Amino acid sequence: MNSNNLRVNECRFCKEINDISQNIIDPFFVIKLKTGYVSLGHNQYYKGYCQFISNIHASELHELDNELKKQFLIEMSYVGEVIYRAFTPQKLNLELLGNTHSHLHWHIIPRYKNDILPTIPVWNNPEFLMNKAQLSKFELDSLKKILLKYFSKALKRKRL
Repeated sequence: MNSNNLRVNECRFCKEINDISQNIIDPFFVIKLKTGYVSLGHNQYYKGYCQFISNIHASELHELDNELKKQFLIEMSYVGEVIYRAFTPQKLNLELLGNTHSHLHWHIIPRYKNDILPTIPVWNNPEFLMNKAQLSKFELDSLKKILLKYFSKALKRKRL
């Protein structure tokens, strides 16, 4: 088994990217950009929560060459802008953690006016952490449709 296969077998995000590249349906996948993949978060307690996943396996930003790092950060900010325009939250939280999955991925989490705990990180909100609600195919498709509409607008404005 080559090292690429080992990475795909061990890394959740490498497996997702591999599946998408082989046209295996991922109901959470939204769009592929130059440096990564946008995917809806499985927990939609915060409507519009997405992850922006690097298209290469790296654990830390400093592992990327400068040009790729710059493009990845710019695209992450555009993904945030798209989510902001699509769902009009009061605030966006953008986090690059990697403690559980050491593959570069941004959590882009809309925070709304009706947020019950607006001043704490979502990771300290027990309702978010314990939310096991599964979205229906219709709900997932509706969220993706909204996002794709705004990604299309951003691409036309050459913002991506």
